[in-house]
Amino acid sequence: MFIETGPHRHAVQQTFSLYVYEPGGNRVELCNPLTRLILAPDWRTITWTEAERAKGQAWGLKTIASFHARGTPPTA
Repeated sequence: MFIETGPHRHAVQQTFSLYVYEPGGNRVELCNPLTRLILAPDWRTITWTEAERAKGQAWGLKTIASFHARGTPPTA
């Protein structure tokens, strides 16, 4: 499989992810959502600001260009 980008850690979700293309040409995100498993009953909700979201998708990296230019191929 072609790895488009990653592995990364999402800046907001804190989940580890890897973006690949499956043989049919579709982008697939593989991620581990359990990296944010919080069982504390008194955990406070976190609200991210627009400035924090502007830092990028993962570890402060900007979104790669293909995310804005390539999608699922059309079907016949």
